[in-house]
Amino acid sequence: MTGAEHEQLRDTATLLGDRFTKLAAQRGRPGRQEYTADRTELRWQRYELLGMLEAVNNERAALGKPPVDLAAIRLADGQACGHVDYARKFPWYCAEIVYGVFPLVKEPPAETSASRAGKE
Repeated sequence: MTGAEHEQLRDTATLLGDRFTKLAAQRGRPGRQEYTADRTELRWQRYELLGMLEAVNNERAALGKPPVDLAAIRLADGQACGHVDYARKFPWYCAEIVYGVFPLVKEPPAETSASRAGKE
């Protein structure tokens, strides 16, 4: 990774960190401490993961990259869990997903014009 690429990664991690801070600030809202309908996680957890998924895929779209799924964001979350600096690690790992360098997530194949034509 070049110095310029590392700076870009750092800037994206900062942007995603700001997004995560805004999402995390919503934890105390009514109903967020309850479990999701499938009882697999608390609503605030799902809210934060989905918010980060949207942010990551927005950044990837701006780079012309295909979207990732929620499983990718869960892997980043799992990798950051337990770290004293979780609030910094999680956005950093999400930024790595944006650029396709997070080692636990395989880069999705790029859409071809043929596959796009099939969707229309």
